[in-house]
Amino acid sequence: MAIGCPVCWDGLADAIRATNVEHNVLDTGLGQPGNADPITGLDQMRHELAARGFSRCELRAMMRDNPARLLGLT
Repeated sequence: MAIGCPVCWDGLADAIRATNVEHNVLDTGLGQPGNADPITGLDQMRHELAARGFSRCELRAMMRDNPARLLGLT
């Protein structure tokens, strides 16, 4: 499954680790014609980062908890 643009997953994982999970939010910016839908892209991102050692808890933080905190929802 391709998200429509090349991604350096190892580089992304390194950048997240360098800045800590609690300082990161995962999103795709997808949904434009010709690109994968955002749900597919986010699922691929989750899969790729899990393969690079991120736990379900860490992924949940970056996909749910951190955005909610930044938006003042928690």
